[in-house]
Amino acid sequence: MLTAQEYITNIQHYNLEKGLETRNIQSAYKDSQGFMWFGTDIGAYRFDGYEFKLFHRNTETDVPLFTTGITEDEEKNLLFYHPIIDNSAGEISILPFASDTLISFHEYFKDQLPFPKEDIIYYSLSYSNHGFWFGNKN
Repeated sequence: MLTAQEYITNIQHYNLEKGLETRNIQSAYKDSQGFMWFGTDIGAYRFDGYEFKLFHRNTETDVPLFTTGITEDEEKNLLFYHPIIDNSAGEISILPFASDTLISFHEYFKDQLPFPKEDIIYYSLSYSNHGFWFGNKN
């Protein structure tokens, strides 16, 4: 007689009382350091197995960044995609490796782009090669 092994699992539920400030989870990603990241309507949460930490970047207006995509590049920087809102091109924020401060795509690349930042009309994260695509007016 053949019997299956017993499958033991431990399921833990996390909710508003456990540190999440929203129920609107748009994406989930496990980074190379083992942290779980969750994109939400108010920013990105990092979960270390014990507690959640919220990352949102818009320092000028302090408006939370709706986050729908998360990936990591080969240098272990995290990339967060914020979709098109109010006819903008959307936005990518970057969390440099070993940093706790999100910065914008434009701040990160400064003058390295071959065209003005105002010409960008589209952003998208690429999950297959851990990078991003963007389109410009030309």
